[in-house]
Amino acid sequence: MITKNNKNVVNSTISSLFAGIVVIMAMFMVVGCEKEDSLLQTTTGNNIKTFSSAEEYAVEVNKVANMTYEELCEYENSKGFYSLGRKCDEIYSQANPKNFNSREEFVQFVESNSEYIELVTDSNKELTLEIKSGFNSNRYLVGEDGLFRISNNLYKVIDNFTICTNNNNIEKIKRINALNYQNYFEDSTIMIPSYVKQPQNKTTAEYYDIDREAINGNEKTKIFMNTWGYDHSQQNDTYLQSDFVVRPYHKTLWVWYYCSRTLSWDIDAKLVAHFGDDIWAGWLIDENESGVNASYRSHTWSVWLDHGLDHGGYSDIYWVEFDWCHFWGSSPDAGPAKYDIY
Repeated sequence: MITKNNKNVVNSTISSLFAGIVVIMAMFMVVGCEKEDSLLQTTTGNNIKTFSSAEEYAVEVNKVANMTYEELCEYENSKGFYSLGRKCDEIYSQANPKNFNSREEFVQFVESNSEYIELVTDSNKELTLEIKSGFNSNRYLVGEDGLFRISNNLYKVIDNFTICTNNNNIEKIKRINALNYQNYFEDSTIMIPSYVKQPQNKTTAEYYDIDREAINGNEKTKIFMNTWGYDHSQQNDTYLQSDFVVRPYHKTLWVWYYCSRTLSWDIDAKLVAHFGDDIWAGWLIDENESGVNASYRSHTWSVWLDHGLDHGGYSDIYWVEFDWCHFWGSSPDAGPAKYDIY
């Protein structure tokens, strides 16, 4: 909720079904689109999942991102849909290093599927096999074109972030990919998260794009968090998103690889968005879970902020930050990975 001065801010406690990961979201969308639960056919023949509101979007992404592979297959098949996320998971499962006769054979397989998976070298000079969109739960909402729709806005998954534009720009957003997205940083019709545009900004990186690890021998727990927002001044609304992810790894031969472990996590945080002098919004997040056997979990909460109604007509967010954030994720084998802001 939003107030008009810092003495009367209402802090809304956000409670949702959080199954291993917390995601806070507020996006810039236009109301007025009729509710649709089915896939829509575009003029180019691509199926695009369409949601009438950010809340409806949140329900769906929470559901599909937390399904087992078997549940996901049954669900998608019943709707005649084959998601990018499911395809990535299937290719990743084939890339278990134990399935290959040599390191060279393994590397060749990864390179031949580089659109979906990649080998990443960490700060310790060790290799991790990652899904390119492995920390972006929206991959389960999109097909090969990476697109989904919320009301009158189009969204596109590009690796671990999501960009946004108006429905009228469908041909432009279809042309944007992981190789050329930087060419659109100055394009006012394409909304790209600030932490993607300015990764060198330490404050932004700390509040908007972080990861932490706990390692014990061949076991690892990794947590991931980012926070970002879009302002649609012409549409007079604002959306924000923050993602919290927990993922376990096992070191197989010479590479870190996804695995299933018994996961526990906890988050206690206050997220604040500043819109102008003494005009801000605050939300409390207090979620936790323990003893979940999983390799990846995700949750999304979503809210829409109207400029005129919610914060005195201010059209832009000055900045978003956490007053405090205590976030940890743990597995019995690796121990807890932690992130704290006081």
